[in-house]
Amino acid sequence: MGFDAPIPAATLAKLAPPYRHCKNISELVATEQGRSQWRMHGQSVDLSFDLRANSASWLQLARYMFYKRISP
Repeated sequence: MGFDAPIPAATLAKLAPPYRHCKNISELVATEQGRSQWRMHGQSVDLSFDLRANSASWLQLARYMFYKRISP
């Protein structure tokens, strides 16, 4: 929903090779396969939401709301 954090090194080491280049969780979970990797290997992390206008956080939240048909 727009929250993000760097992928912890311990988790990154467990990811399948095609996903080890990802730096942030948002990058990893951009695809269904990446989301599957996070579900299998992810861990608790402190997330943040970038409040700047047109940030990746806001764009991700807007996509989620559109997909779920949620009105702002």
